[in-house]
Amino acid sequence: MSDQIHAHRQRMEVEELRQVIAHWDLGDVSSIQELHLGSSRAPKVIIESSDGSFLLKRLAPGRTDPDRIVFQHRLHRALQSSGYPVPELVQLQQGSGTLLELDGHKYELCRYVEGRRFDGSENDAKSSGSRLAGFHDLGVHHMTSAPPGRGYHGRSDVHRAAEDLVKSRPSLDQVQCHSLCSLLKGSAAAIEPYWSQLPATVVHGDWHPGNMLFGAWGVNAVLDLETVRVEPRVAELANALLQFSLPLRADVENDATAEDAPNMELLRAMVSGYALVARNPMTDIEVEVLPLLMIEAISVEAAITLHKKGRFGAWSGPGFLDFVCRRGGWILDNAGGVRDVLSGG
Repeated sequence: MSDQIHAHRQRMEVEELRQVIAHWDLGDVSSIQELHLGSSRAPKVIIESSDGSFLLKRLAPGRTDPDRIVFQHRLHRALQSSGYPVPELVQLQQGSGTLLELDGHKYELCRYVEGRRFDGSENDAKSSGSRLAGFHDLGVHHMTSAPPGRGYHGRSDVHRAAEDLVKSRPSLDQVQCHSLCSLLKGSAAAIEPYWSQLPATVVHGDWHPGNMLFGAWGVNAVLDLETVRVEPRVAELANALLQFSLPLRADVENDATAEDAPNMELLRAMVSGYALVARNPMTDIEVEVLPLLMIEAISVEAAITLHKKGRFGAWSGPGFLDFVCRRGGWILDNAGGVRDVLSGG
């Protein structure tokens, strides 16, 4: 990729890298290469050395709360010790923890894990569902020490952003903006009476295809624990089902060709993987609210992203808004079929 494309990304300079790497015992370093993935505010490099391959990351501003980082690393190590597929956090020299603070920045180093991106297959979706259930079951044991966090349900700031879309983004269709507001408010209101009855755990907080690596047998590694929090497990499952059923850009010629309906076979595969591993089956209330949570999740993502950026990745703003309204409307009209999938139907 050209320097122009990545000009907006934060970088670690040569002297910074020299000072930072000296705090880990990596043997003889043979190469350092920038990795242009993930947040542009969190620069990453791949380090090749006589001790193996490593990924060094400087934490993004706003992701450096000390209590949250301590919890993240404690949870990461607990997952690692249980055999869960997370990259190995590397101890600083002389065993002085896994987080480096230097010159106002924070850094962490992991063993580099090889893998590919989600290929849209049912096998990958099923493996992701199984790993999500495993994360949720392990997370139950860490709820009391988890720092506060905020998910997507019932966020008044997002409701205000959705209402402000017509004013802030005049290129967006006014009728569709009102449809988005209606989907968002209607689903949130319908969920609220059940929210406190939903079984909670420590959730990953950002479970989507970009935060995992896959191999021949499924998930090789789950990445990025920066948004872990306590939340109803079905809220994360609903968003995960939504994320894994979004169309890959290679599957659509343009925004308008994206299907209204999610890929139900992918949803079924992911749910079956989750059910295969989860210690406790979904409750009737969880099944009831899951389609509503899917609608709220996609509406929240659209409202936040369109308000901030006016578009969604490679999607145009109007095209993405149209897709979200169609997808949310389809889920609302076919909620019974989505519930049947969750129930194994």
